[in-house]
Amino acid sequence: PEPFLSSGKGGGVIQGTASESLLVSLVAARARALDSFPESHRAQYASKLVAYCSDQTHSSMQKACMIVGPMELRVLPSTAEKCLDPHALSSALERDVIAGLIPTFVCATIGTTSSTASDDLSQIAASCHAVPAAQPWLHVDAAYAGSACICPEFRSLIDGVEGFDSFNFNPHKWLLVNFDCSTLWVQNRDHLVNALSVTPAYLRNAQSDEGSVIDYRDWQIPLGRRFRALKLWFVMRTYGAEGLREHIRKSVNLARRFEQYVNESDLFDMVFPRDLALVCFRLRGSNDQNRALLDAVNNTGKTYITHTVLDGSYVLRVAVGSVMTEEENVDHLWKLLVEHARQLGPLSS
Repeated sequence: PEPFLSSGKGGGVIQGTASESLLVSLVAARARALDSFPESHRAQYASKLVAYCSDQTHSSMQKACMIVGPMELRVLPSTAEKCLDPHALSSALERDVIAGLIPTFVCATIGTTSSTASDDLSQIAASCHAVPAAQPWLHVDAAYAGSACICPEFRSLIDGVEGFDSFNFNPHKWLLVNFDCSTLWVQNRDHLVNALSVTPAYLRNAQSDEGSVIDYRDWQIPLGRRFRALKLWFVMRTYGAEGLREHIRKSVNLARRFEQYVNESDLFDMVFPRDLALVCFRLRGSNDQNRALLDAVNNTGKTYITHTVLDGSYVLRVAVGSVMTEEENVDHLWKLLVEHARQLGPLSS
């Protein structure tokens, strides 16, 4: 959206990871919240700052609060769809405002780590605006699923993003760029610069003093930075927009193929609806049997699947994202799963 472009007050910068993007955004949010108080009183008010997320938000949110502390973190119960609950958020904001605390930061997620659930950005922004005394910085962590938004059919995932202060996704996750490459956009770059700018004499130069260049050292934690833009440029030039969209669509279609195997099986069940290229499923057995199945399949050295825990259940996950993955690879994985599942013996609940 227009507000995020550098032609106005916004702008973008490439960070190393989504964790860094979140941390930088949180630092800017903290500074913005404290700027309204006299400098001599800021230490007193810093202890009143509060951040909010759901129980499905990436662990980097907790770590970021530990780093910038003191920052209280409200981890709100997610909905049945594993999304940040707008009603729970507005209630938490209201309670904290009444208690004299300062709502400072809200992290929404597009494509959660465990299940690729996506928060409703429009509803979250509306929930925050419904509490006028609370004006937290709104951040979108779209580390994985953000890549899918290059396809028009998936762009609705970020409907409402114009109501947020910052947006991040990782081209190194699903857009074929080598690690590390994490893109961050903000609506007002001054908040980053004001929070992170440190200019000793040995960094002073005429161009910076005149404001004729952008010093990206003021948009990040470290002073130095790698030339990450070059590898992103090469990928875009090599594949083109249509080639990258084709890659995303192919991954989704292969995941849909695997999902169909699960739905037609009498051994496995889908645990969470598949939206993109991650399939969450489990064997119709105990958590221990699911864990044993994962270990057995991975120990073959022929494939690799991951796991998570949702509502106390050990969940198996298949993620498709490599340009080298084809239908025969999906079919082979399914045969391996069925073969090793049957070797476990009688299934127990």
